[in-house]
Amino acid sequence: MKKKILIWIVCILIISGWLAFFIEYVVAKNHIAQLQIRIEEIDSQLKSVGAISKNLDQSISDIEKMISEFEKIKVSLEQTRNKIDKASK
Repeated sequence: MKKKILIWIVCILIISGWLAFFIEYVVAKNHIAQLQIRIEEIDSQLKSVGAISKNLDQSISDIEKMISEFEKIKVSLEQTRNKIDKASK
């Protein structure tokens, strides 16, 4: 009788161990899936920020070129004004 009870206790412990392992496996699997979704979201955000940064760099470069061109136009207009002033005197 004691041997039969001992066998049942061992079987219950083995089954409860498997059950605990299965529950832990399911919880870990769900956690991994959530983390993968979060990683994809963050990756998407990083790509967006990278694109914005690239656009900002391009815009800064374009604005600097425009400023340079405006300065050239300013110098040219000043030279033209000086020539007109000299010619009118």
